[in-house]
Amino acid sequence: MILIFIDKHSNAFSYITSVLMEDVIDGFQIVHDWDSFVTYAGPKICYDSQKKTDGSFRIVPSADIWHNGEFKRHAVQLDESGCIPFIFPTKGDLKFDVFAASFYVISRYEEYLPHDADHVGRFSAKNSTETCGNLYKKPVVDIWRNELIAELQKKWPQIQLKKRSFEMIATIDVDSAFAYCHKGFGRTLGGIGRDFSRFDWKNMLNRLCCLFGKCDDPFKTYNYIASHVKSVDLKLIFFFLLADFTKYDINVTHKSKQLRQTILDLSKKFEIGIHPGISSHSKFETLINEKNRLEEITGQKCTQSRQHYLKVNLPQTYRRLIDADIHDDYSMGYADDSGFRAGTCRPFKWFDLLNNSVTNLTVHSVMVMDATLNSYLKLSPADAIEYCNELIREVKNVNGIFISIWHNDTLAERGIWKGWRAVWENLIRNH
Repeated sequence: MILIFIDKHSNAFSYITSVLMEDVIDGFQIVHDWDSFVTYAGPKICYDSQKKTDGSFRIVPSADIWHNGEFKRHAVQLDESGCIPFIFPTKGDLKFDVFAASFYVISRYEEYLPHDADHVGRFSAKNSTETCGNLYKKPVVDIWRNELIAELQKKWPQIQLKKRSFEMIATIDVDSAFAYCHKGFGRTLGGIGRDFSRFDWKNMLNRLCCLFGKCDDPFKTYNYIASHVKSVDLKLIFFFLLADFTKYDINVTHKSKQLRQTILDLSKKFEIGIHPGISSHSKFETLINEKNRLEEITGQKCTQSRQHYLKVNLPQTYRRLIDADIHDDYSMGYADDSGFRAGTCRPFKWFDLLNNSVTNLTVHSVMVMDATLNSYLKLSPADAIEYCNELIREVKNVNGIFISIWHNDTLAERGIWKGWRAVWENLIRNH
């Protein structure tokens, strides 16, 4: 048992202690009574700026981040002088306040501060760079946890750790289930008209070939995806967009028999989640309607989600998901860069910073998305393979869970995505 002393109770401190300890240590307890802490003979951490005892491991608080409901702006100092980058430097047995640093990153504290949103209304990686440098490039919370545990074991070798191992989860967003088929008369006619106006005879020929049943729709990559995932026994989750048609939400209608059959068939073999459309951010009823559509199609309760375009605005987005009875969300990642938005590659409970309370929503961090590699980072397939391999190495180093986002259409081997199946196949082989 590890005892951890802090002078006063704090929901935020209790939360981050659980995040850092619960997954790796068999037992720990937070105490506020100094006398009982001093007399304890086992492993113990003193988290206090004044008190200290020779028998404890001391971490000096560097920031009054345990606000208990009062939200404050903090000056974040980044130290990259050593092997491990960190924030909130201080004096003690560690060179930084690991509790405050970890809470700041994993709670997404910086996203509650004023910032410039991108064209979709998202907090982007460049916003994080302005606040915390390139911390998001590594799973720093996991690295900091390992550093803390290693230092504790030097002092108390008897500390027992829970075993963890590297895992991988493949996830597929179905924004557009079909390239040409099942889109209705108006959209089909409009597509033909666009091909004609652009003199794109090749696309028109492909479109007509699919419409008349002479060839398969190129976005029907589901069998290809399923076969490769099953060959390596990899967990796979599909997220389906079932929003009404808008500028950003362009899937076929949820009433399509072919789309419904595709979802039903996949739900019998793999996990299925909802992919809430952009419009669901402004109306809670829209989110509920989309979730109900998926449940009606599969006959199963929907408890998993990923936001379309990875649009997460805190705390509103996660509060809505909780109200919609979503238990697991896979949206914690950046669209404009890869990395570790919350500083971790382990699932964690979301802490509602404004309500100062931990919630029952489990957040699963995403490391990389296909569109990020191609459209934002402008990588070739060959460069993307090495880039992903390096990310996987980072996750393996901390025995984390590597989660990637792919789309059924990006695996169609056409247009700007020609050659990208090799990236996908290399990635899942690393499982």
